[in-house]
Amino acid sequence: MTQDISSEIRRLEQEAAKLEKQKAELLKKQEEQEKELKKLDSLVADSGFDSAKQLIEALMVRFKIAPSQLNKKSASISSGRTRTTVTAELRDKISADLASGMSKTAIGEKYNVSYLVVRGVETGKYKDL
Repeated sequence: MTQDISSEIRRLEQEAAKLEKQKAELLKKQEEQEKELKKLDSLVADSGFDSAKQLIEALMVRFKIAPSQLNKKSASISSGRTRTTVTAELRDKISADLASGMSKTAIGEKYNVSYLVVRGVETGKYKDL
């Protein structure tokens, strides 16, 4: 029983150390964010514009940035759909997971394929690979 208590104490001490480390990392991130905000505030103040909105609008005009472009994650990422190449190996893995009773949605997430691909494997669409 004393061994259980001492192991529990050690576990709690390890958790406390882990929490202290997380706290230090979060405090560091908070400091960095505050520095960035101060830098932005000084940038707006030094710009000569009355508000941050006016500065942003002027920058958008100057660099030809449309408001619709701001919602995109990245200009380099293609927005077109990706096509899945179903190989015999992928088909066999999906079939094994279907046989084990795994849900089609979970299989699709596991192999990064659509539900329709999983259903196609189930119905035999890809049996000739």
